[in-house]
Amino acid sequence: TVKKGLEPALIESLVVPDNLDIKFVHERIRQAVYITIPEEEKNLVHLQTGRLLLKSLSKEKLENKVFDVVHQFNFGKDLITDKSEIKQLIELNLHAGLKAKSASAFLPANNYLYNAKNLLNEDAWQTNYKLALKIYEETAEICYLTGKYEETRKIADIIIKNSTDILD
Repeated sequence: TVKKGLEPALIESLVVPDNLDIKFVHERIRQAVYITIPEEEKNLVHLQTGRLLLKSLSKEKLENKVFDVVHQFNFGKDLITDKSEIKQLIELNLHAGLKAKSASAFLPANNYLYNAKNLLNEDAWQTNYKLALKIYEETAEICYLTGKYEETRKIADIIIKNSTDILD
C-alpha cells in the first residue's frame, strides 16, 4: 500500500501523517523530491497521484479536495487513453470550474472549464449533448465574466449551431 511505501520517509520524519493525508514536513523537501523525478516522467507521476487521490477519497472528501485531484489529473491528461476516465476528468473539471466560479475565482474557473471543453471529443454534441451544452454554456459565461467578449460570442455561436432545442 501507499503507507507501506512511505514507511522509510515516515521513519526519517520527512513526511508526517495529517488526518488522512501524508504531507512533507517542509516545502523544500517536497521540492527536492520533485526535482529528482525525470522531466519525461513528471506528468505520469501527476496522473498516478490524481488517480490515487480520487480512489482514496469518499464523495464527501472529494468535494473538499476536488481542486487538488483535478490539478494532478490535468498535468497528466494527455496520457489518458481510456474514454471513461477522460469523461470522468471532463466532469471533474466541470465540477471544479463551477465550484471556483461560485467562489468568484473566475480565472481558475476559466482554466477548469477550458480543460473540460478541450477534453470533449469532436462528436460530444451528438454523443453527450447535455454535458457538452453545460460545459459550453459555463465556458461562455466565464468568458463574459472575465471580459473575453469576442470569445463569449464564438462559444455562443457554437452553442446555437449545435443546440437541438430553441430553449437551449
